[in-house]
Amino acid sequence: WTGTGVTADGMFDPSIGAGAYDLLYTYTESNCDFTIMTTINIFEDPTAIIDVMDAPCFEDNVGSIFIDAMGGNGDLTVTIDGVEVVADEFLELAPGTYEIFISDSNMCSYSETVTVNAALEQSVEIIGALNGVFPESLDFTFETSVPMDLINSITWTLDSLVICNECDMVTLDSLINNELLCVQLVYNDACTIDTCVPVSIIQLTQIYFPNIITPNDDGYNDEWIIGSNAIESIQYVNIYDRWGELILSLDEGSVDAAGNPILQLDGNNEVRVWDGTFKSKDVVNGVYVFVMEYTDTKGVDGLIETGDITVVK
Repeated sequence: WTGTGVTADGMFDPSIGAGAYDLLYTYTESNCDFTIMTTINIFEDPTAIIDVMDAPCFEDNVGSIFIDAMGGNGDLTVTIDGVEVVADEFLELAPGTYEIFISDSNMCSYSETVTVNAALEQSVEIIGALNGVFPESLDFTFETSVPMDLINSITWTLDSLVICNECDMVTLDSLINNELLCVQLVYNDACTIDTCVPVSIIQLTQIYFPNIITPNDDGYNDEWIIGSNAIESIQYVNIYDRWGELILSLDEGSVDAAGNPILQLDGNNEVRVWDGTFKSKDVVNGVYVFVMEYTDTKGVDGLIETGDITVVK
């Protein structure tokens, strides 16, 4: 025997590699030389490039495998854990370990064990004080286990209305009554996590007024003043002496000498109501009673406030 791959002892060595090899066999019989030509085909063993993609999203928890099978002789059969599959397609698989087996028509084979890893459960938490008093504002940010470079989008909502996109922090500065503030993160192009917290910014109805006035024109406590951060309008104010006589009566139509409404709050949310006089004369020292009706900034009307005023000169 002669030809590529034939050893010195006349044996063909298949380790020469894949290919078609022409071999010549020469022999002599009855002083005549004879030759025989034959071809030996050596095929590559089946093999594969296997691309494993771990599950990207915890809520779906599905990964995939792509098998690029090659080599061998004839059609290749591909199985995963004994189940025949179609190669060259993305195959969705739950997390776990799988045996890939590839064989050709000569029953030559290739096998590989691969693992699809489960996605980690990610978390997100809203950081910030949940309650405030108007006009204070509340600032919120978030902390997450998702690496920031994997986050595709950030969406903040308040009672299902979008208030900010792609914001690391949001500020709430209006009256809020136990509304749901939510943040949603999209990561790995398709995965989502979100969390919500109830938030409130309330307005404390604070009505303040001095309970003692000293109308002596020294510039201190000379008038009885109503102040509030939550009064929209005052409907009336009545002041009575200790015997129940009406000393002062003002309503929404009352104006001062310049024609300005008396019960209209100024820029400091104050109303200068009474200077300690009755019919243009100073009242005597003593305790007086007031009654007022008002509407607050939430639109609640018919609210009544009463109290005492002590006049001291």
